[in-house]
Amino acid sequence: MSRMTAQWRLILVAMLGIGLGTLAILQTSHMSELGRVFPMTASLIAIAAGLGVLLQALLRSSSGVPATEHVDYLRAALLGAVLLIWAASLQRLGFELTSGIAVVLIAMIARRDPMSVSSIVLHAFAGVLLVLGFAFLLSEVLNVRLP
Repeated sequence: MSRMTAQWRLILVAMLGIGLGTLAILQTSHMSELGRVFPMTASLIAIAAGLGVLLQALLRSSSGVPATEHVDYLRAALLGAVLLIWAASLQRLGFELTSGIAVVLIAMIARRDPMSVSSIVLHAFAGVLLVLGFAFLLSEVLNVRLP
């Protein structure tokens, strides 16, 4: 991969992180003070990471480009798509159902080897328990209104 191609890919990733982080911050205006803590934190991390990647792209020397760079773009795109669909579906389907489905899909995408049916069932069970516990923590303990 040429140095120029590597730089443009890094710049594109950086702009995506900065743009999505900024958009997410703008979308938190209707949330309660406590409800916007997690989205604001995630957004600030995305913006900081984007700025770091942008700085790396601009300052990287030609010797800094690895000869064999392997990035699984399909897996990264699928993970991003699941997260965007999760965020867009929260109001329509509710936190528990949407998050439970997203946890299982992310586990399936993140794993390099195909998952067996029993592994999918175990991940689904663990994911549902995790989501229900998190929903209970947010709604009952922290008093955050969930969609």
